[in-house]
Amino acid sequence: MSVCAKTARKRDMSYRKQRFAKMSRLRRLIESHRFFFITTHFRPSALPLEEAERDIILQSIRECREQRHFLLIAYCLMPTHLHILLVPHDQDTMRNIMRDIKLRSSKRISAKRGQPCKLWQARSFDRIIRHRRELSETVEYIHLNPVKDGLAKDPLGWPRSSARAYLRTEITAVPIDFVDLPVDGRTQLRW
Repeated sequence: MSVCAKTARKRDMSYRKQRFAKMSRLRRLIESHRFFFITTHFRPSALPLEEAERDIILQSIRECREQRHFLLIAYCLMPTHLHILLVPHDQDTMRNIMRDIKLRSSKRISAKRGQPCKLWQARSFDRIIRHRRELSETVEYIHLNPVKDGLAKDPLGWPRSSARAYLRTEITAVPIDFVDLPVDGRTQLRW
């Protein structure tokens, strides 16, 4: 390869990096009126979280839910990540809800630590739940996550999840919403 070809190739690679660095890797076509299962991780540099900091995150979810009026179906705050299953209300979007939760909790934890803290990783994983059976399986996955990681013997033993709320006898740190769904497990879910 000639020197000119190598230089042109380097310029092309540099252009691609600059161009694609600004673009999102995943375009979301639908961001509201659906059931969303979201997993978002903490930055390793922000860990471990103290007990009070975990409470701040749950408080941020609760306050965001009260202000943005989204439906919260299930959640589980793990030591390294958060699972949340929600339905945005009206014109709100899943992205705005997650940004609000992350912003609130980051600001409060930064204030508590007395220094700026980048708590959350920039991206998160989300998936639209399309059927009732898939919804049930996702709620079960969320609640069994601490058991699979060896943090609790059963889902009810983990205090930072909505598992206890499904007993309908206990109040959890963040209240959840119960929705009436079609009996058929294959019926499409739209809100």
